[in-house]
Amino acid sequence: MHMDKTIISVLGGLGGMIGWGTSDFLANQSSEKIGHFKTFLWSQVSGLLLFAVVLLLLRPSFIFSPGLIVLLVIGA
Repeated sequence: MHMDKTIISVLGGLGGMIGWGTSDFLANQSSEKIGHFKTFLWSQVSGLLLFAVVLLLLRPSFIFSPGLIVLLVIGA
């Protein structure tokens, strides 16, 4: 049984390595074409919009303080 877990762990690690490496390579290729600033800007805008949609759908039960909102906006 121990060997099965080891093989699964190794295969999972290799899969993650290949997946992240491929995505980094393709992201760099796209970034070189449209510019690094535009890539950064649009990735942040899309992440903020996705966060806002999830926030509206889930309606969290905690209250956002002004300090927390600032931290969320600056990406801390």
